[in-house]
Amino acid sequence: GLGSAEEIASSAGLPLFRVRSGLRELTQAGLANQKDDKYELSPRGMELVSTLSG
Repeated sequence: GLGSAEEIASSAGLPLFRVRSGLRELTQAGLANQKDDKYELSPRGMELVSTLSG
């Protein structure tokens, strides 16, 4: 689902700057999509997660 950087940082217990940096990298790599201030995994990102959790 969609989540803001702040929501993701809070639920993961990570510093906000680190989450924002990671989200930027995931978006640039095509693994996440940004809609307004919310992020979600792209179809490619979901495929990678399912492969890794296999």
